[in-house]
Amino acid sequence: MAEIATLGATGRTVADNVRRLRERQRLTFADLDRTLEGLGNPIRPLGLKRIETYERRVDADDLVALAIALGTCPAALLMPEAESASEKVKATGVGRVVVQARELWDWLTAVAPFNPNVDAREFRFRSVPQWADEKG
Repeated sequence: MAEIATLGATGRTVADNVRRLRERQRLTFADLDRTLEGLGNPIRPLGLKRIETYERRVDADDLVALAIALGTCPAALLMPEAESASEKVKATGVGRVVVQARELWDWLTAVAPFNPNVDAREFRFRSVPQWADEKG
């Protein structure tokens, strides 16, 4: 269980969101594993249980596959639950202990830079594919 001590706030958020969405859809670990296997990224039931108990990290491939399997987007798995936009939430590496939910969501969805010292236009250039900004 060494992983428990090293899992950061965002890793815990992902685990909590996987559990919440899986339970909301009444999926067993085996159900979710079958769906993930069909997507080409199986995570056996024990692995899923370990994710939800903070004993296993979710890598980028797992994050995308889990989002698809659970009918959501990767940003939603990365976002802590909050009751309001102004609620304080935790995230790994943001340079502060807590941030407002809206601030974190806007950054996760490429609406605004998290760091106020980063130019908004440069942030958009780095974060949004050119074709997404094209009109037409």
